[in-house]
Amino acid sequence: MSILSASILGCNAMFLGESIEEAEEAGADFVHVDIMDGVYVKNIAFGPKTVSDIKSFSDTKVEVHLELHNPENYVEMFDQAGADALVFQLGTTANPIRLLKEIRTRGMMAGIALNPADPWENLKHLTDYADYIIMMGVEPGFGNQVFEESVYQKVGELKEFFVSTRRDIPIGADGSVDLERAHKLKALGADWFIVGSAIFSAGSRKDQIAKFRTIIG
Repeated sequence: MSILSASILGCNAMFLGESIEEAEEAGADFVHVDIMDGVYVKNIAFGPKTVSDIKSFSDTKVEVHLELHNPENYVEMFDQAGADALVFQLGTTANPIRLLKEIRTRGMMAGIALNPADPWENLKHLTDYADYIIMMGVEPGFGNQVFEESVYQKVGELKEFFVSTRRDIPIGADGSVDLERAHKLKALGADWFIVGSAIFSAGSRKDQIAKFRTIIG
């Protein structure tokens, strides 16, 4: 079964708790929380208190996406906040293997995210230490951007590499993932879908999640 992670960057902050509860009830597997400090990306979003507050009233797993430099400085912070999965951007740390090992040692799932311009081949010596890979469909930092079509090829090629090397590692997509793109990505081998605006900007979040479930399984 594929994973659906509901990204709260697409929420109206006035109704954050209500939106998370509705996504959980509708069948989202994770709540995706982007952490931005205004340096790596020109935006600021969320922090460890957001994660701990979500965990205090919801049973939904929380996926934390560190969109900042030196992510190793924040592992303990988000572990203590209750994160279930921790994703960092490739190229933001000098020691990615060490970081992946630390995340796993603390009991969290360890993920790596690649920007649209990052070749998937940069992952070849890291995949044995990661629990999943996220292909960014847009440059990180903001929602509602134009989806980069090259991501389809990257997902397909990475899937072929995993099959040829007998690796069973989920491949995800994050950024402007709508129903049509989710269908294409699923056909190419993606099985972890991070969706924000296509869920939270819809008239009925429950209906939207049901439609995604029909597509991704």
